[in-house]
Amino acid sequence: MLILVAALTSSCTEKDSSPTFSKWTKVRTNSMGINFYIDFERIRKVDGYTYYWFLSDYPKPSPNGYLSVKTYKQADCKLFRVKILRFSGYKDPMGNGIEKPFDTHDEEWDSPISGGPIANDLKKVCSK
Repeated sequence: MLILVAALTSSCTEKDSSPTFSKWTKVRTNSMGINFYIDFERIRKVDGYTYYWFLSDYPKPSPNGYLSVKTYKQADCKLFRVKILRFSGYKDPMGNGIEKPFDTHDEEWDSPISGGPIANDLKKVCSK
């Protein structure tokens, strides 16, 4: 399922530059009804790493009032690990509306549990 969404840009580097429009592909839905998407068209491979955008879209506002969160991730496909470089919340669905950047403070690599949803997402990203 592909959805064309207008995406706001802010202080992106060359590695993660965001075009005006994103094409999100739904990769899964969890038991709470949260839909998860990856923009496969903007996957970039640079210096042995893979960079990609990930979107979480909520059926109702989160406790902080956001309906969606966009995350920019760096993947190390050889060691099968991922880390968050940047993420932002949106009061509108599908990453629309005013962007509220969050401070990540977490530059640690995360190795997903084998067979889990994050590992499955990472496999899809690394196969591109």
